[in-house]
Amino acid sequence: MERLAKDGLARIFGNPTQDAGQNDLISYLKKDLKENRERIDRVYIAFVFKGDVDAAEKSEGLSNRREDIENKAYLVHSFFGDRRVELLVDFIADKPGQKGPPPAQSYTIHLREAGTSTHEGRTMHVGFIPLIELHGIFKALGQRFFDRNIRAALSSDNAPNKKIREALDKIVIKEEQEPSIFVFRHNGVTLAAERVGISNGEATLHVPRLLNGAQTVSSLARFLEIQAGNPLLKKNQDRLKAVMVLAKIIEHDPSGEFVTQVTISNNQQNPVPPWALRAMDQRQVDLADKFRDELGIFYSRQEGSFENLSDDERAELGIEDSKDLRIRPLAQTLLAVQGGCL
Repeated sequence: MERLAKDGLARIFGNPTQDAGQNDLISYLKKDLKENRERIDRVYIAFVFKGDVDAAEKSEGLSNRREDIENKAYLVHSFFGDRRVELLVDFIADKPGQKGPPPAQSYTIHLREAGTSTHEGRTMHVGFIPLIELHGIFKALGQRFFDRNIRAALSSDNAPNKKIREALDKIVIKEEQEPSIFVFRHNGVTLAAERVGISNGEATLHVPRLLNGAQTVSSLARFLEIQAGNPLLKKNQDRLKAVMVLAKIIEHDPSGEFVTQVTISNNQQNPVPPWALRAMDQRQVDLADKFRDELGIFYSRQEGSFENLSDDERAELGIEDSKDLRIRPLAQTLLAVQGGCL
């Protein structure tokens, strides 16, 4: 999977002058692609498992590598030009059985764009977006939406999170404040997307990831959960839809080092310990798989990720222990064994 993400898709859909002798299969595949270019509407990459495909779906390491492949979709789009050809990456079993479709890769939100900025070929769109539409992406993607953040959602009792819910309560339920005040008092959010299309006041985000703003989105989700039975929530839907946030949308591969540095820089409103900055290292993702699969222990590489799991989600992941393992205590233990310190 790593080879396919790093070199494979570029060889198939990239530079047509490359050495075709590297792999006979690639030369045949490129020939077929060229001959049938106008007939192709979707490109599927399916990894076939002889074991339990559900275990593959739960693997953080495989999910991370699958996302790296999905982030190369721009090569496919470039190959087919103006035609809208979708790239789908999935795990399938080598035995009969029906699987549900993977989450959508593209999401359209309303964007009142204020402007753009560029840096070394990268584009950043700045504007205002409805907070409820970020919640819609979160509902579709779940924790994958936060994958490139160094944190998951922190405790709902966290002071900033309580303040966000209180602000929403005053705007939507109590009608004490107008929705327009929210954007003045909020620092804004930052997203990354492999590709951004702007048209008629809407932005289509391909493979969106939230780099900063997990607490805001999770606080809205908690607010909606608490107020689910309140008739005023339904009555005042227009007020909720009018709540806007300032957004920076970076058009770049969300898994790239540039986006990692942007994530770190945009997560300073709550103190960030040094070890939290390593949450997205591939070795940390692989360790999470190993602890879960072999010991039934959840490895909290992202701050707050264990607390956000429901009992059903823990059971589905095969987590047997009621406590999690965290980066810093693990590092301290390993260093103590080696005679080091942290």
